[in-house]
Amino acid sequence: VGATAVPVRSLRFGGDGTHLYLRLDPWETPVAAGLAGALVRIRFPGWPDRTLTAVVPETGESESGGIRLVADQVLEIAVPTDRIPGDGDLYRFQVVIETGSGARQRLPDAGALSIPVGDRQEPEWDWHV
Repeated sequence: VGATAVPVRSLRFGGDGTHLYLRLDPWETPVAAGLAGALVRIRFPGWPDRTLTAVVPETGESESGGIRLVADQVLEIAVPTDRIPGDGDLYRFQVVIETGSGARQRLPDAGALSIPVGDRQEPEWDWHV
């Protein structure tokens, strides 16, 4: 599997109680080689009206859709927790990448990722793959 099928090789995530942090490692580096201009959608199962959508910058830092993105060799995203809906115990989310070349990838490809909210987070929750 390569960049023509899916643009992102891996997704890591963690949080600090005020932000959910995402790190997307693209198949093609730097980010400008394959992800620049792509749409990143962060979806929350059960909350279709709360999807966050941002445009990936070619390089450097930008703010889009209420979230902060930093592009270099990897793409880093900071989502303020007050933008994340949920039941108060877990943040549940999916990441969808749509490139200008028509590639589309959903992470995870089935179900959702989850991370405990706020003070329920333990150190082992930092940067899960």
